[in-house]
Amino acid sequence: MKFLIDEDVPVTLLKTLVKAGHDAVRVTPSSSDPTIAETARREGRILVTLDNDFTNKSLYPPERFTIVHIQLHPPYESDVVRAFMALLEARTPEWFTGLILLGPSGSLRILE
Repeated sequence: MKFLIDEDVPVTLLKTLVKAGHDAVRVTPSSSDPTIAETARREGRILVTLDNDFTNKSLYPPERFTIVHIQLHPPYESDVVRAFMALLEARTPEWFTGLILLGPSGSLRILE
């Protein structure tokens, strides 16, 4: 799968995804949110972020963007990696569409 990892996400997740065989890259530092979202869409990547701004469906419509918003507080590195990798193991690539909210203990909510 192809991922664009936001700069607020622990770099360990990026390394774990690459090691698992995924095509994962980090955003260009200090890029604007609209630029990040558009880059992910244009490159066919799933945006992975902790940034609440990306949950604004009027700015980032789920039918246009695929975003996984990690809602772990505090976002400890090991917890983020564990929850995200559990998500990948539980779901097929075709399932990833729209706005996905990844919560504590791997709970999910999909917004359309």
